[in-house]
Amino acid sequence: MEVAGQERKQSALYRGGCAPKQPRRTCPAGVSRLVSAPDWYRRLPRPLQDRLSIRSLRPAGAAWLVPRLEQVQITLGRSVTNVTTSSLGEQLELRLDDGSLRSCDHVLLATGYRVDISAYPFLPASLLERIARSGGFPRLDRGFQSSVPGLHFLGAPSAWSYGPLMRFVAGTEFAAPVLRQSCPAGAVHVPAIVLPPGVRIRADPPGSR
Repeated sequence: MEVAGQERKQSALYRGGCAPKQPRRTCPAGVSRLVSAPDWYRRLPRPLQDRLSIRSLRPAGAAWLVPRLEQVQITLGRSVTNVTTSSLGEQLELRLDDGSLRSCDHVLLATGYRVDISAYPFLPASLLERIARSGGFPRLDRGFQSSVPGLHFLGAPSAWSYGPLMRFVAGTEFAAPVLRQSCPAGAVHVPAIVLPPGVRIRADPPGSR
């Protein structure tokens, strides 16, 4: 009963557009205060929302990273044009677009991604054409519902409507109670899990973990 009471209180807090007492630190302090209240965020002018989103998700590191990286060579504004292995095959050699070379042990491709629900193989074209979108994002109402009644989107696809907090696990504290209250009583069912071709769910034997 106490847990349920806390959930109702938290949900009412968000419905009123109030930010939690401790804003989710997913971005700089002042911006965090704004994006931690998604119901407020979605009422801001679109140009301001876009600026806040860029400010929240731009490539940046925390202040405590600076002293740790003082001895690390960082090259900005360059592209990799070619990758080969060293003569002994123990390292990779990267040629940059300015002609310089870098020898390294590992290459990590941190390319990021763009949300585009039209690329989801489980959404047929006949359904996609009914979903109002902005870019690859669905446009959602106050209950995370798309322009197709009963079709809701959570997580990163909801970030255009509710802000960058939705890209993080911390966003579920807002999204879960809002989604639950937006569904009519008795209308919430266990959803079907749609897997891409070739993907299987592995069941580990009891006690294996």
